[in-house]
Amino acid sequence: MSEQELPDIKARQDFMGMNESDFRSLRSIQALIDQDLPKSLEKLYTQIRRTPQARAFFSSESHISQAHRAQQAHWQRIAAADFGPDYVRKVQGIGAAHARIGLEPSLYIGGYGVILDHLLRAVIDDGLKRGGLLSRITGRQAGQVADSVSALSKAVLIEIDLTVSCYLDKIEQKRLELQAEQERRAEEDRYVIDVLGKALTALANGDLVCRIDKDRIPDRLDALRQHFNRTAEKLEQSLQKISSNASDVALNAEGIRQSAEYLSQRSEQQAATQEEMSAALLQITQASVRQPMRRRKQIIWPIWCVRMPSRRARSCRTRSMPCRE
Repeated sequence: MSEQELPDIKARQDFMGMNESDFRSLRSIQALIDQDLPKSLEKLYTQIRRTPQARAFFSSESHISQAHRAQQAHWQRIAAADFGPDYVRKVQGIGAAHARIGLEPSLYIGGYGVILDHLLRAVIDDGLKRGGLLSRITGRQAGQVADSVSALSKAVLIEIDLTVSCYLDKIEQKRLELQAEQERRAEEDRYVIDVLGKALTALANGDLVCRIDKDRIPDRLDALRQHFNRTAEKLEQSLQKISSNASDVALNAEGIRQSAEYLSQRSEQQAATQEEMSAALLQITQASVRQPMRRRKQIIWPIWCVRMPSRRARSCRTRSMPCRE
């Protein structure tokens, strides 16, 4: 992130009235802060260990020790009034980390409250000691203590402002990204529904080879494409089997028809043959009956012709014999 993109810390300092005088006051108690900071941080992390909600953000004691060292280095930078771009980037990193792990601002602000409570007490106690035990401090000394407390409070509040602002910015950015992702997915869903609708329409219209190409469906919805293609392929295979079986049935039916036609022709031929045979048998029977009669006539007729004259002669002789008597 460039310096132009960093939050305007100077505008925050001006609004709060934090100026070079406050930076000098901070540097004046830098040694005191460095001295009491370990105690403040130890108090903070003791409280974290006792609080399950806060302890859950640390995976181990080594993780806590690492965070302890990072906090100490960060507070030393605050005590030195080093509020340059590197400081702002560091604060932004803290806010982004809190947003990423889901640390609620209440825990973060509460942690700063623990540290600030200890450091303010240390600053005031040091000011009283410098004024002498049970003695009144001078106006100048009181002003110095007040300036130190004010400067430290302002620094902490600006720190909290920067961190929480970054935290909220990250949450808003995440929300916008999530919204954009949801809109993108909704658009993808509409596109996929349209592709599937057209493919199903093609199947309904008889296009059994219709398939959806891989590059037409987003990876997250590729399972729908695979299911459709497998279903279409099985449907094509099933209809091919049905078509093949129907062709076989048609061929068998044609064979049966031809066989029936052949049987019909054979039956007609057999009937005609039987009629011809019956007629032939009848002719043979009639011929066999007439033929003997003809032959008999042929045999009897000559005999009859021979016998007839003699019979006539005999008859005449018979008739003439009485006359002669």
